Amino acid sequence: MSELPPRPVSGLLCTAAAALLLTTGSAWATADGPDFYRVTGVPGDDVLNIRAEPDAHARKIGEIPPAGTCVRNLGCRGGLTFQEFTHLSEAQKAERLKENPRWCKVEYQGVQGWVSGRFLQEGACDAPAVGAAPELSRLVGVRGRNGESELQRLGYSYQGGRKTDTSSLTFYKSSKSGRCLQVVTRGGRYESLGYVDDAECRSAKAATVVATGKTSLSGRPGSDSYQTVCGVMVGGKTYRYVCEVTDLTEGKRVERTALRFPDNELLLVWGDGKRVDVQIEGPAAPIPATYSTSEGETDVLLEGKTYFYYSDRGLAAMEVKHFKP
Repeated sequence: MSELPPRPVSGLLCTAAAALLLTTGSAWATADGPDFYRVTGVPGDDVLNIRAEPDAHARKIGEIPPAGTCVRNLGCRGGLTFQEFTHLSEAQKAERLKENPRWCKVEYQGVQGWVSGRFLQEGACDAPAVGAAPELSRLVGVRGRNGESELQRLGYSYQGGRKTDTSSLTFYKSSKSGRCLQVVTRGGRYESLGYVDDAECRSAKAATVVATGKTSLSGRPGSDSYQTVCGVMVGGKTYRYVCEVTDLTEGKRVERTALRFPDNELLLVWGDGKRVDVQIEGPAAPIPATYSTSEGETDVLLEGKTYFYYSDRGLAAMEVKHFKP
């Protein structure tokens, strides 16, 4: 999503909250203010980008869902000084924020980077779940290993997890409802269970793939491989190769696809609404992208490039048979 242009500070914040947005005139601010932020003002079908540098054009290294919480504050820079906030007109404030936008360094699910400060408000990390799960309340207080066994018996599949200073968060996907369940474990026992935005499960699953360092799906239960023709379109040119594809199916749905080019591999973690998280072979974080499928060909739009492959098995076999580079 675009971080620019920034909105005026006044009208959005009360005086106490506004103090969190102001610097003392220097370019840098320490990590004063709240320990954690929550995301605000981001549309439900969008995300807040995490970037490598405090710049809207810097490399994207992660994302935070529109209702994201537990965003750790590591310090902010830019924004209005107290004098500017109290003395400038609204038009002057808006112009000043264009010249000196506020950026905050944060940590979210293990990823550290910079986000646009205008989408942050003071938050907490005590109760990040957004929906109660009363049907699972009997699991509160049970030991983690026993709770996980029961969740699997009830049709929940593990997606991934992360740790905070005092607890651990794990995420599960319900095979019945498709909802994303968050479990807070403290001292080895389940403390709370609640439903959260599906983006949390997608992010946890992609982060788990990165942590393991394994992107090849061949030989795993539920995997199926075939040859196809794939390629990339960039700068008005198309490059084609014979590639191997491995689909990993959970239930009746393909959850992940490994697309192996001659010199690298793309791991595609399929989401909803034509969204896909792309893990390029190596230690880099997953990159959110979009995809489309038409006439047996799947196209993945990623950072100005279009990666494609023939996903229809019959068409793939024919393309391989008649392949010409």
